[in-house]
Amino acid sequence: MRITLLHEENLPPEGVVEFKWKASAKTNRIQIKRLRVQPALLIYPSSLGRARAQELLQELPLYRYLRELQEKPVFNAFPELYRTRQHLLYIEHNQRVHSIESQILSDGVRILVPPSRPLDSYRVQRFAYEYLYQLLQVEAYALLYPYVASCARAVGQSYKQMKITTPSLKWGSCSSQRTLIFSVFSMLLPHEYLRYLVYHELTHLTHLNHSEAFWDLLSKYLGEDARALDKKMNEYFTTSLPIPELF
Repeated sequence: MRITLLHEENLPPEGVVEFKWKASAKTNRIQIKRLRVQPALLIYPSSLGRARAQELLQELPLYRYLRELQEKPVFNAFPELYRTRQHLLYIEHNQRVHSIESQILSDGVRILVPPSRPLDSYRVQRFAYEYLYQLLQVEAYALLYPYVASCARAVGQSYKQMKITTPSLKWGSCSSQRTLIFSVFSMLLPHEYLRYLVYHELTHLTHLNHSEAFWDLLSKYLGEDARALDKKMNEYFTTSLPIPELF
């Protein structure tokens, strides 16, 4: 998998709030679910239609909040040098550029920003996010596949297949067909929590629910209290995930 060179025109138009749109016959109102690492999920009644939902959306407080995010310096913005597991993301001002540009490097990506644009502005940070997503994809395919296979061998588990996707609300999942699915964003997790996530899904190969037997087996795999680690990981996601607040 290769990193694709991006241009500013690859971004959504300025001022547009991004959503993942989902029509549902099971709701009678518009709902927005913030996903933090991805554009929010917007669920609207199938009977309403997307055009009408777009009109009513403007009245929702959360929609106004997401609009306001684009007008302020980004909270928890990417620093000028951001490290993933295998790559570096550089963000810097450059006198010679008039729009946001980028260069693919041997060790990552350099983003060049006109001096008139703050590095922590929404547009710059949104551009950097697109590259982060690509870097995480590259690393997930290079690192996560062999790591999961190694963990499975360590506990004598086997699975049918493994997929790396961008699920809306989950770090990972396991199907009854013995397919393991991991979010590409799991590569943002420190090793302690990534290890927990992998063994969590491997445990579901034996117990598809979260019964006492599940937690007991997971604790055995980890060699520590699985419930306590699960709590720590959830706290990390809500307070310490190293990604800008764009969505």
